[in-house]
Amino acid sequence: MNRFLLIFLFGFLLPQNEDYFQILTIAEKAGIVDVDDLGNIYTTSTGRLTMFNAAGKQILVFDDRMITKNTALDIKDPDRILVFAKDFFKIFILNDLFRIAVELNLKPEAGLNDLTLACLSADENIWVYSKSEKKLMKISDRGDFITKSAIIDDITGTKAEPNFLREFHQKLYLNIPRTGILEFDNQGNFLQIIPLKGLLTFCVADGKVCYVSGKNMKVYHIDSGVEQITALPDLTYIYTMPDLHGSELFMYYADLNTVGVLSVHTTQ
Repeated sequence: MNRFLLIFLFGFLLPQNEDYFQILTIAEKAGIVDVDDLGNIYTTSTGRLTMFNAAGKQILVFDDRMITKNTALDIKDPDRILVFAKDFFKIFILNDLFRIAVELNLKPEAGLNDLTLACLSADENIWVYSKSEKKLMKISDRGDFITKSAIIDDITGTKAEPNFLREFHQKLYLNIPRTGILEFDNQGNFLQIIPLKGLLTFCVADGKVCYVSGKNMKVYHIDSGVEQITALPDLTYIYTMPDLHGSELFMYYADLNTVGVLSVHTTQ
């Protein structure tokens, strides 16, 4: 049974709406919620990373004091989960059993100063953003430098303060709320600025950027500039992460007391 069939069979048991329907709700307080390519759901709370399957059953738990409100994740590959423990200057790579496969020390003596963002690269390396150098850098699991971008401030023409970094389909996206989304190739060469400002998280697929703004899901078509908008439930969203697969759009979210999944229908 594939990921979407499992989700939809479960979802039809729950209340629906013409714009969206609730697929899943988990009684879990979370700071971050995200989904891998197999539909497994990941959440963070203080001292804990948890994985649930697509039906909401808890599968794995990683307890570590380095998981804090400032921890960042990249979990698209369930066999290679990135945990960026900013408060402790470390990057962990966990395997599919939540065991530490890589532990990278980011303290100054390691030559990796002032990193604020990190994500996985499709070539099994790691992208990071250096606040002091104002550059994106690709590094190996050992911390060896592979390539660097141009100075981000030179690209934007202003002081850059990025808040989100993620690779989608072998292109790298750096979000700068006051400027937009900067797109790079897998060697760190700048391609374009996507003119969407004020974003926190998003996904990119099939020439579209999907993101949440207020209590609306928006789908922006990069080539045409056309944007589709769908109203979302009236909840207090702590964290949101869209996930687009072909014509199927899902939103994973954390509100005050629960983690949830919606299937969203977009209209122009």
